[in-house]
Amino acid sequence: IPEEERGQRLAHKTNDVLGVMDDMPLCRWEMVMLPGFNQALNVWQPMYTHMFETLISSDKPWLYVHLQTPGGTKNLMNPDYELVTGSKAPLVGVLMRV
Repeated sequence: IPEEERGQRLAHKTNDVLGVMDDMPLCRWEMVMLPGFNQALNVWQPMYTHMFETLISSDKPWLYVHLQTPGGTKNLMNPDYELVTGSKAPLVGVLMRV
């Protein structure tokens, strides 16, 4: 087995063991959302309206990730809040279910 393929297989096994989910829809609002709580949302931003419409048109479970972001949608295009290590953006969020 080539080295690269062995590394990919190990990564997939590790993700399965840890319960890692890739390619999750992501919301970056300013409000805090905590695990175990129910919230009613008024989604009016075009990108999030599209995201939720796409999400609920797919098969269940309807899951997404929420990252509490200072400034909310105002900072989505701000380079200081880019989703990279060392930025001002939080990189750990809450798994949410619709």
